[in-house]
Amino acid sequence: MSALVIDYKELATISSHANDLAKKAEAYADSLTRKITNKFDSVAGGVNGTLSSAKYYVNAKINELQAKKQHMKILQRE
Repeated sequence: MSALVIDYKELATISSHANDLAKKAEAYADSLTRKITNKFDSVAGGVNGTLSSAKYYVNAKINELQAKKQHMKILQRE
């Protein structure tokens, strides 16, 4: 017969790391928004095809980071 041993200290450490990763993902997404995405709208002459493509990929990265943040928050709660 097997025994299951739960190390609550280790679980707390994992939860703390998940919280830290969520905060870092959020900070990076905010940084991308502030430093890059917002500047696309202030380009003289508007957003052309190349800038539109770049803006799309930056927004995709921001969405990916926000999804990772949500996953880390879920991991932290469980």
